[in-house]
Parts: sequence; structure tokens; C-alpha cells
Amino acid sequence: INTVGNTGWDTPYVEINGLKWATMNVGAKSKTEAGHYFAWGYAEGCVRNTAGDGWVLASDNTTKKQFNTTYFENRDASSFKDAATSNWGGSWRMPTGGTTAGDFIDLFRACGIASGYQCTPTPDGGTGTKNKGVYWCEDYSGKKGALFIAEDNGPHLFFPAAGHGIDAKLDEDTEKSNSGYYLSSSTITTMPTMVYCLYIGKKPNSVAAGGSSKSLGWSVRPVSD
Repeated sequence: INTVGNTGWDTPYVEINGLKWATMNVGAKSKTEAGHYFAWGYAEGCVRNTAGDGWVLASDNTTKKQFNTTYFENRDASSFKDAATSNWGGSWRMPTGGTTAGDFIDLFRACGIASGYQCTPTPDGGTGTKNKGVYWCEDYSGKKGALFIAEDNGPHLFFPAAGHGIDAKLDEDTEKSNSGYYLSSSTITTMPTMVYCLYIGKKPNSVAAGGSSKSLGWSVRPVSD
């Protein structure tokens, strides 16, 4: 794993097919932390409030927000801010998305699958990185999530199952921490309130590139060319 300097600490990354993938989310200090949650087009991330029943801006831990269109309008390209570039600077950016092309699809293909949908328990039942593919981890250093392995015993990325923000809630599916959504910079042109994202889930065939609402709260995993 290589590192690149960023806002006071070194950010680890792995390079897959010429693209640098950060090993942690924006707002996280380790690869298992959820980090901050972002509405599409906004540079300001949110965290849970002290009581755990709402959201506040991570920058001050005071300003109340909710993940809906009252607090985060459905921004268009003219007002879009890249959460990765805005928070990390340098060449970091949000991944591009889509269902047939884009950075997330390239990651799927690097792991040996065409467009997602593979998620099985890791070969050793834990965090092993021996076999190329996309796997679900029940306990990756204490966190659930999806493990993307681009080569046998080679580059791999862990995406924590951080859930997503909706209104004042943190939605983690029926069972706690069994899902996660990762924002792309790409909008769905036929649906102006929607954006492409990466979805990870515990159930079989539930890791996919699809769409989500711009005004909800999603994780951001930076990339750099």
C-alpha cells in the first residue's frame, strides 16, 4: 500500500488498472471507519449528533441537517462540488459511475466480474485476500463490509457497510450494518434527482452499480488518476 500526503496525514491507496483508490472514506481516519455522509454535489459532510437521533455538519458538530430536499436540494452540474476534491484537495476526486462504464464498473471488472452482483463469504471466513473476486466480510477488523480483490494475493479494497442517511435517520437495512452506498460524480441524465452509486449488501448478488437520490446521505471513496 502506498501513501500520499493529504490534509495533515498520509492517505493510503492501492493502484488498480492505473487508478489510485483511497483505502478509506472521506472523513475517516482508517479503512474501517464510516467517515462522513454527503448529499450529492455538496462539499459539507455530516455525522450523527451526540444523541444519535439526527445529523449535524462535521465541520462544527452543531449545525443541524436532515438528508432530504429541504436541507439538500437536488443540485445540477452548475452547482456541483466534488466532495473528495473539496475535502482532500490535490488530484483526489469522486469516482465516476454508471451501469456499463465508469470507475465502479472498472473496479468490478478488475475483480473478475462484469457489472457487480458477486458477494460471497471470504474464502477463509474472515479477511483473506487470496482469491480474486468480491466478498462479504462479517468481521473485517470489527466492521462489516465488502472486500474487492483485484488480483490473487494482490491489491484489495474494503468498503465498510456504513448505511446511508435518510431524513434524520441512519438506515442500515433490517439488520445493523448490512448495507452501504458510495456516491459517484455522475448523474442519471434521464432522472435529474438521481445519481449513480455503488451499493454493497450482505445478501448474495447484492453488490451493484445503480442509482440513488441526490439529497440522501452517502459515503464517498476518493480516487486519483
